[in-house]
Order: sequence, then structure tokens, then C-alpha cells
Amino acid sequence: PEQRKRLGAPLLLELVSSLVRRRPAKIEDVASAFNRGFDNAPVQKVIRTERVEVALYDGGVKGKDTVGSLDTFVRLLRNRTNYVDCALAALKVGIEFQSGMIRDLGQLAGLAPAVLDLDAPVEKVGRTSEHTRGRVTAFELDNVVVGYDIGNLRFDNQIEIEGADDGPFSQGGDSGSLIVDADHRGVALLFAGGDEGGSNGKGLTFANPIHTVLDELRVDLI
Repeated sequence: PEQRKRLGAPLLLELVSSLVRRRPAKIEDVASAFNRGFDNAPVQKVIRTERVEVALYDGGVKGKDTVGSLDTFVRLLRNRTNYVDCALAALKVGIEFQSGMIRDLGQLAGLAPAVLDLDAPVEKVGRTSEHTRGRVTAFELDNVVVGYDIGNLRFDNQIEIEGADDGPFSQGGDSGSLIVDADHRGVALLFAGGDEGGSNGKGLTFANPIHTVLDELRVDLI
């Protein structure tokens, strides 16, 4: 299959502690609260890292621009099928935020149903391409191969999206964006894409279903 690229690492999804609660933990689970949002940085080798609001790539400085730190993550697997690329970050004490607000979109209205309709309209706000609109072109998509520093990884049960306008739905650096439906309900977490394909020829975007993301992280939207 055609290889897709992972689309960067800035923290873009602004779900906060008042919107989620951690599910009852097993003894071996990391028992720390979710306070800031999802990030899909490749964290297999990271023990603890700071989360910088202005990404280091964009000139952010650790300390001055730090808003939180890595809380927990879903480990990526080299020789097995993956289903999500996601993590939680804990908000630094004293950082102000607007609960449930997504810049340029407004208030998040909960979760969309797990079953999506083909051609369903979706939106997102990303670090690079900012506010874009698209449509669902496939769901429950298997064998999506994405290139990482550790090699090519396979993902199953993914959502495929194309841009609804003349441009792409996403670009490099948009990973971590929450994708919402026309009612501003959470649909998926953006994590990869390519610059080829789609009816407008501007490329396709791939995303983890948000219900799967929440299940893997053992948190609920409230």
C-alpha cells in the first residue's frame, strides 16, 4: 500500500480536565489525571517530557512556553497492528484555559456516534492549515501504513478524509487536531496524511476514531 506520512507533533487538541474523567484504573495503570489534551508525538522512548505551547519547531522555549508535561501514552508497535497514535498531557498549575472551547470552532458538543456516514462533513483546526473543512471518504479502513522514525507502522480501523474545498484537509504539523462533525461533536484524532489522492488531488488525511482513542487512554468525555 501507499505509505502515508505522520503530520508533525505540536499539541493542538484542546480538551481539558473538566471534559474528561479517567475510568476506574487497574493497579498497573498510571494513576494521574488528564488535564490538557491529546498529543501524538512519538513517545516510545520518552520517560517524561515537557509540553511546550509554542512548539520548539516554531521557536518555543522550554520553561517560558511550557504548559504541561506528558502524562501517559499508547505505545506504538513495530511488528503488530496499531489502532491509535495518542497520548495525554497534564496541564501545568496556573495555566488558564477555556473548557471545551476550540479556537475558530467554538464549544465542543460532546461525541459523535461511533458509526460514521460516508461523505459526512467534518472540520478541524490545525497548527499549519488552521481551520479546514472536509468529508469522510472511508471508515473502518485497514492497512494504513505510516512512516515513523522507528519504521513503517500499520494502522487498522482508521478514518479517511479529503478536503472539501480546493486545498488539503491537513498539512504537516496538524497532527493532534480534534476532528469534529457539523454539530461540533468529536469524531476523530488526526495523525497522518499524504499529498496525493482525494477528489481534488490535494491529498488524504487519516485519523483515529475518537471512541477508540478514549478507550485506549481509559478516559471519558463528560
